[in-house]
Amino acid sequence: MCPPGLLEKVLDITALSLQCHLKVKAGDHRTQIRKLLIEEFLVFLSAEGLLENELPLSRKMEALFNWIGIKQTDRPKGIAAIARKFKQRRGAY
Repeated sequence: MCPPGLLEKVLDITALSLQCHLKVKAGDHRTQIRKLLIEEFLVFLSAEGLLENELPLSRKMEALFNWIGIKQTDRPKGIAAIARKFKQRRGAY
């Protein structure tokens, strides 16, 4: 059973990612996926206390991409680097 509110947050992230796909210009999709999906997902994981568990971040992101249906070729590379840069910009997730 998932914690209260978890499913709604995941659905919000999914809706955001779908909006991303509808608005993205050709060649800009990875930047949009990073901004609208990965960074928001990092904030969500941190808020739920799920960022520091035993499952690596790359596996969490792979599961998210698979669940949403983002093709392997459309996925940004270097998730750990994206997470580090995002954390440096914000000071925290």
